[in-house]
Amino acid sequence: MVNAEYAAIAVSLLLSVLFLEGCHRSGSAPETIRDLMELDQDCTAYLDSAGAQERLVPADRQQRLYDHFRKTFFGPWHNETAGLTAQDAASAFERFTGDPGFGQNMRKNPASWVESLRQQAQLERFPDCVGKAVTIRNSNLRELPTFQPRFDDFAQPGGGYPFDMLQASSVYAGTPLRVYHASGDGSWLMVRSSLGDGWIPAEDVAWVDDEFIRTWENAPLAGIVKDGVAVRDGSARFCFKAGIGAVFPLAQRPGGPAAILIAVRGSDGKAAAVSATLPDEAVAPMPLAMTARNAARIANEMLGEPYGWGGMYGSRDCSSTIRDLLAPFGLWLPRNSAAQAGAGVVIPLKDLPADQKERTVIEKARPYLALINAPGHVALYIGRSKGRAIILQNFWGMKVRQADGREGRYVVGQCAITTLQPGIELPNLMPEGDLRNRVESMTILFQSDGAGQ
Repeated sequence: MVNAEYAAIAVSLLLSVLFLEGCHRSGSAPETIRDLMELDQDCTAYLDSAGAQERLVPADRQQRLYDHFRKTFFGPWHNETAGLTAQDAASAFERFTGDPGFGQNMRKNPASWVESLRQQAQLERFPDCVGKAVTIRNSNLRELPTFQPRFDDFAQPGGGYPFDMLQASSVYAGTPLRVYHASGDGSWLMVRSSLGDGWIPAEDVAWVDDEFIRTWENAPLAGIVKDGVAVRDGSARFCFKAGIGAVFPLAQRPGGPAAILIAVRGSDGKAAAVSATLPDEAVAPMPLAMTARNAARIANEMLGEPYGWGGMYGSRDCSSTIRDLLAPFGLWLPRNSAAQAGAGVVIPLKDLPADQKERTVIEKARPYLALINAPGHVALYIGRSKGRAIILQNFWGMKVRQADGREGRYVVGQCAITTLQPGIELPNLMPEGDLRNRVESMTILFQSDGAGQ
């Protein structure tokens, strides 16, 4: 369920970005970049037919990586020694106090805005609401307890929509949480999840007891392998939509339709585990065998989906696209691009000429197991075509020089298959707009049994 306040903000921002895009698209700018027109937007087109069914990760290693996935996913229910501190709770308020940025109306937020949120949070009582919980629907982690956005500056490229600096991450239904604090009115909770820390709407959360935890943890896990899947309870009532990257306990229903366990909140605020059904083709017992063909099949479900900074509006950004793609295989990646870049064997590329960077990728990368890293961005190597490295990436756009000489953006804003030079044909592409110039490293994933290392 989408929070009504969040939905209203989304509409306001959409009108703003449509206005900006209308200005951007005027003139001779092409409707889309050449890579999207000329490259086959089908991940299976780049498979090596001879090895597409071979395991990219040996079965025994994948099982150990899956064990690590489970431990990390359920970690907030058990890692009691490294909890949030009062300083952790106050850090975001301190970060934005002197720089409240801009709101969805494209005007500066008042200087008092952050202080009013601090007063509502009542951090002087921290921690006052410690406990274990679970999300009952898809939700969001926010840096501050509000759905009001905070943009850097709409007048600066990369400073306005969609880059709401208060959006930490989307959080799927069924995610374990440890709660530390409630806002003064109880509408927001400060939590720790396996994806990170932040504020989450209290209406999206239910408390769990030891019996619920045992039920949730002792069942085998299932990964969702399609997006936009309607999840219905035993009475066929719609509960929420699930997508790739979401993980649920698998309900045992031999011979029947696919069934998972979901959490519902009772009148006492506590979670109960109930069975829910969804189409058989939308769910896979974990860990799904890590083969290029299986990975390509799931990746195809994401192609064309819109870019969503921090998971805004139920969409994905660059890092969540890759993280979600690997989740059904029981392969854990951190949430943001910088952390993902360090989650494996890192091969430095920064000081190489651009063409040598690409040759190194082709020589050393293995499809679906290699990340291509640039500052603030990550892409997944999926193969090669006509001597070019081919990547899967969800990206906002490329830096271009506008007619008035100022820096701008050519917006793509979707998950797509590209070369390492998407938009290279644009006459006003800036050197920094060429991804090959920005790439600094490549990360080879899952070479051992640890967290990527």
